[in-house]
Amino acid sequence: MTSDSLIEPMLNSNMLDLVDRRSVKKRLEDIWNALDRIQRYTKDLSQEALEENLLSQDAIVWNLMVINQATRQIPQKVKGHYRQVDWQRLHNLECELVPGTFEDLSVGPALQMIARNLPDWKRQVRKIITNKV
Repeated sequence: MTSDSLIEPMLNSNMLDLVDRRSVKKRLEDIWNALDRIQRYTKDLSQEALEENLLSQDAIVWNLMVINQATRQIPQKVKGHYRQVDWQRLHNLECELVPGTFEDLSVGPALQMIARNLPDWKRQVRKIITNKV
């Protein structure tokens, strides 16, 4: 099975009405944009530089909240169809990386997660979006 066959245009079928499809596509775009922003905000930043840069930390936390909220609004049947995306992990990023108050970004783990997972998540979400969701 090719990776392309994993991304079928399920959302263009009768499973969701037009309003739901637009809403799902918007949420997917919100997730992709937030992932992209986090990646741009942390590009070439060391852990020490990010620890000192409260503006970047705030921007990361905001985008983690966007990902959390958008992921919650994607219907379960869509998540079930696109199992290659770790929806639960995306949904839990905010809690995982901001364990306490909003000022408590876990900088080290955040940078590790960004380097390890973010490019793949962006690719996976982009594949769903470009399949005429």
